[in-house]
Amino acid sequence: MRHHQACSRAHQVKVHQFLLKSRFRTFNKDHANLFFVPSYVKCVRMTGALSDKEINQTYVKVLSQMPYFRRSGGRDHIFVFPSGAGAHLFRSWAIFLNRSIILTPEGDRTDKRGTSAFNTWKDIIIPGNVDDSMVKSDAPAVQPIPLTKRKYLANFLGRAQGKAGRLQLVELAKQYPDKLESPELKLSGPNKLGRIEYFKHLRNAKFCLAPRGESSWTLRFYESFFVVSYTVSPAKRCFVAW
Repeated sequence: MRHHQACSRAHQVKVHQFLLKSRFRTFNKDHANLFFVPSYVKCVRMTGALSDKEINQTYVKVLSQMPYFRRSGGRDHIFVFPSGAGAHLFRSWAIFLNRSIILTPEGDRTDKRGTSAFNTWKDIIIPGNVDDSMVKSDAPAVQPIPLTKRKYLANFLGRAQGKAGRLQLVELAKQYPDKLESPELKLSGPNKLGRIEYFKHLRNAKFCLAPRGESSWTLRFYESFFVVSYTVSPAKRCFVAW
């Protein structure tokens, strides 16, 4: 499968780059209504550059040096936390970021956490990240194909993760290979799909299945918007959230 972690990490970079180009950006802190705090914490954690303890210490140190953060208690500061870990990537989030605005694609209790860092009164759910080549309105890298030309009735392109529902789909695909595509994909090696290759497979079914995994959401649901619908009308999109 395509690297889900890379998709998640890109949120931190893309939102930052987007705001850098915003015409509403000001360099005068006293004129600012909101402060965006760029942090590529997921990237740091995935590459092993810092341990969880070191990440926590770094956040605490940096926040203590931000006078405008202290002035408002963080109420007007915005942070991005991608993937199922959410703000839990910063262990002391409940102490330091309990008033700050958090942008995340996931809002439920994810990654087997006992509590959620998401607060519906202040935090914002943002769309999952999709490869830049797929979101070009004029010429996306992979175009949808007519329903009549799609090979499969349905597909599921993801890792089984030991989940009963996903494992059943893998077995059903072996029994009905002409109806269901559900290969045993991995994060690396020959059983991994590249980003463009992934979308070419995704578009070749009438329904894109999104069974529950480790998290409360799935990027697959959002990705299907770009390749499953052959028409512009949202009412004619074909996907299944399971």
